[in-house]
Amino acid sequence: MAEGLIELKSSGGVDIGSEQSIQYFLDRFYLNRISIRMLQYQHLVVFGSVLPESPNHVGCIDPVCDVTSVVQDAYENARFLCDRYYLNAPQLELDCLNALSPGKKLSVVIVPSHLYHIMFELFKNAMRATVEHIGMDEDLPPIKVRVVRGNEDLSIKLSDKGGGVPRSIISRLFDYMYSTAPPPPRDGSQAPLAGYGYGLPLSRLYARYFHGDMFLVSMEGYGTDGFLLKTLTFIRVDFHSCFVGATTSSQLEKDLGADQALANEHFYGLVNFGNTCYANSVIQALYFCKPFREKILAYRQSHKKSGIQKENLLTCLADLFSNISSQKRRVGTIAPKRFVTKLKRENELFDNFMQQDAHEFFNFLLNAISEVLAEEKRKEHTNGNISSRTANGLTKRSNLVTANVHDYSARSTDGVRQDLTWIHEIFQGTLTNETRCLNCETVSSKDEDFLDLSVDIEQDVSISNCLRNFSNMETLCGDQKYLCETCGSKQEAQKRMRIGKLPKLLALHLKRFKYVETLNRHTKLSYRVLFPMELRLPNVKSTNGDADKIFDLVAVVVHCGSTPNRGHYITLVKSHYYWLLFDDDIVD
Repeated sequence: MAEGLIELKSSGGVDIGSEQSIQYFLDRFYLNRISIRMLQYQHLVVFGSVLPESPNHVGCIDPVCDVTSVVQDAYENARFLCDRYYLNAPQLELDCLNALSPGKKLSVVIVPSHLYHIMFELFKNAMRATVEHIGMDEDLPPIKVRVVRGNEDLSIKLSDKGGGVPRSIISRLFDYMYSTAPPPPRDGSQAPLAGYGYGLPLSRLYARYFHGDMFLVSMEGYGTDGFLLKTLTFIRVDFHSCFVGATTSSQLEKDLGADQALANEHFYGLVNFGNTCYANSVIQALYFCKPFREKILAYRQSHKKSGIQKENLLTCLADLFSNISSQKRRVGTIAPKRFVTKLKRENELFDNFMQQDAHEFFNFLLNAISEVLAEEKRKEHTNGNISSRTANGLTKRSNLVTANVHDYSARSTDGVRQDLTWIHEIFQGTLTNETRCLNCETVSSKDEDFLDLSVDIEQDVSISNCLRNFSNMETLCGDQKYLCETCGSKQEAQKRMRIGKLPKLLALHLKRFKYVETLNRHTKLSYRVLFPMELRLPNVKSTNGDADKIFDLVAVVVHCGSTPNRGHYITLVKSHYYWLLFDDDIVD
């Protein structure tokens, strides 16, 4: 693959667009290869005859990996190659800090081979740069490595004095079609510290595979710092506890077994198929929303009786819910393999092993289910028309069409017909956009439907405050003046958005990811937001005379991590008066 890219690059027939496409393809290709190799090896070690590297390992995962030892091994092997070719090599200055437990050994849950590969590549690049910048016969400055275990990340910084990298090309060091070394000859005589330019791109993929990241910062003329971040702990759940002391499923089942109120409930973790925590967390939240679960299970029963075999996201989700609810044991783990496979086939956005946004998945899932239900209703409607025409003639067919249109469809606020399903019955509410002209006092309003409500957040506020701010009055003036139809010209106006009709089940999305123009990237707002157990909202357009509606908090999907592109999703759910934590296959 690498030699093919070298030939392609030397031909000069690669433009920027093609290079970006190649980069995107190879990232996906190699990330899939890493995942496949990881799963294969893990399976062979756990269930086959392949022996683990250490008796303490769980497959290829070391639950108490000594990070210092792995870093030193990577350095020694890179130094051996550097000595062999340059007859000189920089020394290592290693500084380790366990900020979580000062004075104790720095150990984490990790795949040692992945960490070794990343550190080996960083050491190779640092040594080559240092020797070539300072000189083979000179006293070489040491390579400094600092390892810090924090509450959230394992952070490793590797610093060299190899002259640095120009700012214009530092971002290209992770491109497969870029290398600072000459193309390696095929006779095997090239420098052992120079390869095809794949080391850094693949190392970054290894880092990102387990919710981490890798990046470089350089001072041209001085040196380069390489940073490796590995996500560790998320709210009360340390991955180390998965192996050495987490609440076992049998213990949890015993703790919950005496409570008859939970007799029909099942608490099953979902296996993570490579960064699918975004899907697992949303599925768990939806499963414990009883109106949604009941509809899904009822759909499966009717679908099973009809004998229809066509598979889609809805049938896969229904089978998953049925599998959970029909288990004899109340606590355990289930692999949502069929659902994840179908999800990746349905939408290429999720057809990779990268971190995805749980809110985007939630919206996609509800819309996909709604489309399936609407399509089935349209087919039933068509079949009903055909049967009516055959039995009663064309005139009665027209009457049937009119009746069925009112049964399964309605017109949205913009006049376009939309098919209403039980997804809309459960989740759909209405927002009323009101605008009052300050000149003629005319008030115009427009309704629009929503399945979930996205609200801005601020520091140390509650959900109630967020919703009040959502409905704050806004003054339209200057360039933002309102075109009033009554006045026939642009006028100053007041505008506000309020909830006109509340849904049966309110899904709130807190907008924690914000684009910052000065930084040219998205950042995460790690603000503290209070969740009331009960939320009282005015039911403005209630048809039964209820002034207010009270919502009980049943589930919270939490993003754990410092940036939008890194982290992990977990779910907190309420079942009767118990709160449980679902972290992929862990239930606590």
